[in-house]
Amino acid sequence: MNADARIERTLPRQTTQLDPSLALFAELIGLLQMHRGASLAALGGVESLHKHASSLHPQIDTLIAKISYQAIQTDPAQWSLITGEWENTRRHWRQDNALSNFEIHNFLIEQCHRMLWRYVESQASPTHKEVEEFLFRDIPMHIEGLGQLRGLSSYASAKNAEPTIVNTCKPRITQLSKQTHLTLVETQRQLIKLANQEDSASLMPALQARIRLSGQFLQCVQDQLNPRLDNAPQPEKIFHLGTLAIEANQRVWTDLATSCYKSYTRH
Repeated sequence: MNADARIERTLPRQTTQLDPSLALFAELIGLLQMHRGASLAALGGVESLHKHASSLHPQIDTLIAKISYQAIQTDPAQWSLITGEWENTRRHWRQDNALSNFEIHNFLIEQCHRMLWRYVESQASPTHKEVEEFLFRDIPMHIEGLGQLRGLSSYASAKNAEPTIVNTCKPRITQLSKQTHLTLVETQRQLIKLANQEDSASLMPALQARIRLSGQFLQCVQDQLNPRLDNAPQPEKIFHLGTLAIEANQRVWTDLATSCYKSYTRH
């Protein structure tokens, strides 16, 4: 399998039952997270992921155009900030060093999460605040942790990564890995509880896949950090396993968000 064939979509393909605007906001976040990971690997000299990062530009531009009307209705100032940040990012990421690129993407994605939450608040019933915060804040933040880990680890394992930046990245990777493992376990308990409340027994295989694929990715990150390991994982493998873990989390989120959002939105 070549490197290009390893590249997966971040979001599950079947989101047709989810609120259309919510699905578009979520897909935008997923593509920006993927751009962060691919561009970081590209800055480390991974050519296949350089091509992938560039190929995401028109996809993100198209998505921004599709969602623009609803975004302006939700929060025009926030949307203007997001579109301006994306335009600067897509133009200049190749000139940034890895840490600047990482932080610029993080800021952009954070603004998109705020937009997602504002849209949910504008549509949802105030009587289910706890579940809404879990689904539309806590789970997206856990997935963002996976996305940050995918990006930094892919860069740190690349052959042309700058040693001083790699040394700066490693403590952050270690901390992100620990934090992501803790939130994986905690959110899994809550997801199982919510699935039972929603009578979504069919979701259990997806929840199991979420744990398995996330665990494989986190183990790969640990292997990359291990200086005694002779055959450290390559950036393409880290990016691939990170993407599979993110997809598994997004699949669970999409299924639960579909059922819960229909129940909790104002009619």
